Amino acid sequence: MLQFFVLVPGLKLGFIKKVILYVFLFGFVVLQGQDSISIGEMNLRELLQIKVTSAGKKEQFVDEAPANITVVTAQQIQNRGYLTLEEVFKDLPGFDFAVGQPSGEYPTHFLFRGIGDVGQTKVALYVDGILQNDISNGWFRHTGNNFTLSNIERIELVSGPGSALFGSNALAGYVNIITKRNYEISDVNYGLESNSILGLNQTMNKDLNGWFKFNSNTSIQITARYYKSNGDLGTNRYDPGNYFHNNYEPDSVKTIAGELMGNEKVNGKSPVLKNGFSTSIEDYYIRSKINYKDFDLSLSLWEKKEGLGSYVVGYEYFANDLEKDYLVNHKGGSFEMKYMFQPTKNIKSTTRSYITTQKVLPNTGFVYTYQFQDVNNGTDSIIPNYKKTYESEGYTFGAEEQLDIQTNAFNHFVFGFQIEQKVREFFNVRYRQDGSGSSLSSINKNIELRPVFFSNNVAIFIQDELKLSKRLVLTSGVRLDYDEFYGSILNPRLALVNANQKGVNYKFMFSQGYKPPTIFELYDEWRGNSSLIPEVIKTCEMEFGYTKNNGRIVTSGFYNNLRNTIQVATNPDSIAVPIREDGQMASYYQNKGNLEVIGFSIKGELLLGNQFFISGNYQYLNNLSFSGLDNVAKNKLNFVVNYLAFNKVNFNVRGNAVGKIKAPFSNLYYQEKTSSSISNVGYDYVTESNPDGFLEGHLVLNLTITGKNIWSYKNFSIEPYLKINNLLNTNYAYIGRQSGSGVRPVSSIQSTISNPNGFIPAYHPQEGIQALGGIRLLFK
Repeated sequence: MLQFFVLVPGLKLGFIKKVILYVFLFGFVVLQGQDSISIGEMNLRELLQIKVTSAGKKEQFVDEAPANITVVTAQQIQNRGYLTLEEVFKDLPGFDFAVGQPSGEYPTHFLFRGIGDVGQTKVALYVDGILQNDISNGWFRHTGNNFTLSNIERIELVSGPGSALFGSNALAGYVNIITKRNYEISDVNYGLESNSILGLNQTMNKDLNGWFKFNSNTSIQITARYYKSNGDLGTNRYDPGNYFHNNYEPDSVKTIAGELMGNEKVNGKSPVLKNGFSTSIEDYYIRSKINYKDFDLSLSLWEKKEGLGSYVVGYEYFANDLEKDYLVNHKGGSFEMKYMFQPTKNIKSTTRSYITTQKVLPNTGFVYTYQFQDVNNGTDSIIPNYKKTYESEGYTFGAEEQLDIQTNAFNHFVFGFQIEQKVREFFNVRYRQDGSGSSLSSINKNIELRPVFFSNNVAIFIQDELKLSKRLVLTSGVRLDYDEFYGSILNPRLALVNANQKGVNYKFMFSQGYKPPTIFELYDEWRGNSSLIPEVIKTCEMEFGYTKNNGRIVTSGFYNNLRNTIQVATNPDSIAVPIREDGQMASYYQNKGNLEVIGFSIKGELLLGNQFFISGNYQYLNNLSFSGLDNVAKNKLNFVVNYLAFNKVNFNVRGNAVGKIKAPFSNLYYQEKTSSSISNVGYDYVTESNPDGFLEGHLVLNLTITGKNIWSYKNFSIEPYLKINNLLNTNYAYIGRQSGSGVRPVSSIQSTISNPNGFIPAYHPQEGIQALGGIRLLFK
């Protein structure tokens, strides 16, 4: 099995052999598009009865949903040992990752269907219908340990624009996480679940979920997570270009007063920087629900306090020095009230109001190796005691009303409106003393007022579901958004679905989405452009599925046309937009034409009896010229093998095979070095041994072993489990986020270049083998 899956796209296998491999693999393993199963509890027919709500804002079966939708169930989360959304996404089609956890100053870095940006603002995340993306900057949140999966009913991933129902951010796709309502189980009045995990590097995770029914009308539920780890410090990770190893402080340093000072020498050389980078994590998440009849109250609070990982190059900041900050500290929360009312059999009303808040705390910051330092007048030595910090806040106040109206046996309307008030704050940047050193100068940067932006958004949406025949349904919809900050935009959708849970089914879909520029893109001091306009995407997609007995296969193809794409580009007119003293606006955010993406996927599953289950998905992504998409692998293959032995021990093996990833031209580490490129950089620099413009592919296997019904007494049971990530200890990296613009000088001149070009590393080294063990306690 392992040898078979080593031969995957991008891993140096000939084209003909690849084709044979795909035909063999997907012909032998009859696969299915809804990647979810409950071994021993659910056959395929029951599985297809799972209802989803994200594709049409109403309950419907997966094969009826007017979208390409993938479902991850609670049982799948448990069997596979998922702890974070990032782990879930790596097993699903369409995702290309960069940094990994901890992910740096921005919450996450991934592309979806070839589309992404800083922090991924073009995919929306909802928890029970409430948007979780960063309010000011649109970043995708909760991929890491500041969120818990212990009380999730299912995760619904919708591929393709969702703006016709959900508005902005749902540009390339969206994720809706549906939490459990354990208190609705009629024969259980209370329950408690606890997951405890220990691992190397003083890693500890605690998940807790409890609920209590006071009576038939009233109940309360609390879910919490606390995760802490020192991390592996990145010291032994794959790093062939020495972006995080064998580096020195620069020979000269620019002090906070603006003077250029020589650094102190040790044996004739500048001080050695510690290898690696901080990967410490201390996160928590708390969510509570109170239910009274048809009225729900929900509250969530979270905080992440993490090292910045491989987010930036290791020679520009003190990336692994416990005495100097290299930290991200964000926190936030949400409050929701929801009331469901059904005045007649054919009319249902859902009313909700909500408040969300997110903050970038001033602990977020780092210390430069080459600037913003001070002088100890006693010895004239450099003291790196100033750190650059960030802080901002954002708030959303919103209300939404939705009516579901069944006009007759053939027609169903969904109508609604949404009102939001947003308060968004741009980053305030400060240079602070950290309190270290002695006889420090009193010079500091002026603290500027933090700009705050207010905007109101009003939206109206309508969807009509018309049943043309017993199985054929036409869904059409449109949403009009008006924001006083950006203006108005109309987003339509159309889908023709032939639903058939036994045999052939198909879907033809068209949708449009949009995403306004973020506050960061508009007003960043280095790259901001207040003249940006929203990005708009149009997507055409078709899907075909076939179901027989306990197997199913689904194929789909899509075409994305993203207009007004926002990218950092070179200043085209320095007279119209002057370049400032420190290089600000030499390049800045601009609307740069169209991005056209085509893709094909095949996904499926096979259930053999009640013990053995196989699933997988393959995706191909490219542009219309077939030259490849930057930071994206053309070919990706994911697979899962699950075996339940003796109804006592569950073995789950997951594999991610990623093909060669295309590096942008700005990522010089993977490009051929020439005398001209050296001249443009200004110094000799490090490249890959045989650069061809690509990062080589990799195969990563993960193993989870879970005890089922190992020990129980009355209402109490214990389930032990062992989780091993990167089972083969594969040495691999992800491609540098965004531009991969960090250009490391060759070692002989490394310390003489006080500020090398670029701060984004060419690649992000990933962790080796990691073992975690724990127990799951259940009390009902």
